[in-house]
Amino acid sequence: MHRIRLTQIFPFLLPLRITTKKWWFYHKMKDESIYGLTKDHEYLDHIVYQYDLPMINPNSGYDICYQYNKVHNLNIASAPLQKLIIKPHQIFSLCRLIRNADQAIPYKEGLITTDETTKPAYGGGLCQLSNMLFWVFLHSPLTIVERYPHNVETIPQDPYMTYGVDATIAEGWCDLKVRNDTDHVYQIDIGFDEANIMHVILRADVKPSLSYMIYNKNLHYHHEGKHLMQSVDVMRRIKDGPTIKDKYLYTNHCEIGYPLTDAHTHLNIGQIMEE
Repeated sequence: MHRIRLTQIFPFLLPLRITTKKWWFYHKMKDESIYGLTKDHEYLDHIVYQYDLPMINPNSGYDICYQYNKVHNLNIASAPLQKLIIKPHQIFSLCRLIRNADQAIPYKEGLITTDETTKPAYGGGLCQLSNMLFWVFLHSPLTIVERYPHNVETIPQDPYMTYGVDATIAEGWCDLKVRNDTDHVYQIDIGFDEANIMHVILRADVKPSLSYMIYNKNLHYHHEGKHLMQSVDVMRRIKDGPTIKDKYLYTNHCEIGYPLTDAHTHLNIGQIMEE
């Protein structure tokens, strides 16, 4: 059973609640020595990992205009991150960095998922940026400090992609943070091409000595009442020359809000268990 929030009973309290949450959210990140990331005019020489992904999803089930609005929003939000340097001991906070990205050029309405519903909202679609950054960070030595999954997946995933590696953001509530616990410098490089493909690259001042592969184990579906739930372990394989080490990262839980196929489950649908 979902808990009813006070602001749902008294909606007039919502603006105050949002303002208070945002104030505390950023007040905790006042230390410029830790969060005051800077930019470099030049790109660092070595690529740690690169992720390229089409931005237009024609099968979202919603008006295609929201996909193009998402591309507009992502271009705006990505600008403050371009050529950003993460020095040793510094923390990257996505919400802090894109806080005022829309001051000069406003966002458009894109799709967001809230209260188990997908709907258009101002600045929607920015989770695509946090999703891609999280995937790139998983393929690096950077330490994940804060990450939140979506509670509900409403748009079908490619069944051949790795499950449970999304990262939602909501200013005042959910952030994506990584910390540089190494002795080296890292840099964010983001670009878009004419085919609306977004490129997220993590660069470093040294050639990477490790390579990473993210994969799933123990994919499982079950029902909680009327809700179809997915549970899956997210694993990381680290290769250091001839040495290979597998590490359990976390177990991801979310509700699935679309019909499953055999390709999604990798098992017989009749084997989905009831709880």
